[in-house]
Amino acid sequence: MRTICFCLILAGVACLCAAQADKGNSRATSASAQATKEGSGNLICSISVQKTEWHQPQRVDVAVVLQNPSETELSLPVVPSFILKPLGTMEEQQKSELRYLALWDLEKATTLPLSSTVSLRLKPGDSKRVTSDISNLLWSRINWSVLPHSKLFKVVPAGGYSLRLELTGKDGKTLCSANAVDVVIK
Repeated sequence: MRTICFCLILAGVACLCAAQADKGNSRATSASAQATKEGSGNLICSISVQKTEWHQPQRVDVAVVLQNPSETELSLPVVPSFILKPLGTMEEQQKSELRYLALWDLEKATTLPLSSTVSLRLKPGDSKRVTSDISNLLWSRINWSVLPHSKLFKVVPAGGYSLRLELTGKDGKTLCSANAVDVVIK
């Protein structure tokens, strides 16, 4: 049952990623770019990285900021995930629709168990800041039927990537999609 649920979540994330890619990418290396999604409308998320070149065995710290600019309290079950998409020309992307995914427990800064959600609570005007080493999360290729099974440097090959954070609701809709940050894995 968990395998089926995970496959459905992966398929949903892959579809949402493809839809986001079609709308255009805005790449940044800081948290200055912000994005919101329909469904919450009151949630802003952004990411930044300390280093844009990642080498094993170094830490890969990603800073996440989640904001509630509304006048109402937010209390949502979410599935946070980091997504790495290879950089390249449109032709190269069509040839190898490779994307990598890590489910993330933003409370514990660890891999989120399959079929689980994290409760996100933000009071009006509040923000939550979390920094996490994503190299220790379990990653998998989105178009494989393999569950997240190994750490970042064992699953994702060297190359240029666009890193994005997405928060998905339990209904599978994207609640928030952060700015994309270009990185290089060496």
